[in-house]
Amino acid sequence: MNSKKLIARATVVIATFTLLSKILGFIREMALAYVFGATASTDAFLVAHTIPNIIFAILAGALTLVAVPVFSSYAARDRRDEAWQVF
Repeated sequence: MNSKKLIARATVVIATFTLLSKILGFIREMALAYVFGATASTDAFLVAHTIPNIIFAILAGALTLVAVPVFSSYAARDRRDEAWQVF
């Protein structure tokens, strides 16, 4: 399998799991609203839950912006061993 197909396949897998994550998060929010309603406790939980998610999103975004192009540039030049060492 050439590197373009491999990258395209990996992109589809990541996009699929991201979409699944968003759907499951929406279901989680619906369940919280159904069980607990709109109370101060629910608001406190959501704030405490959101802060780590924002930090994770920033770190994951930075990793994606840096690691993926570097890795794919090494892989495109058939230097896979070096790509994995850099990663």
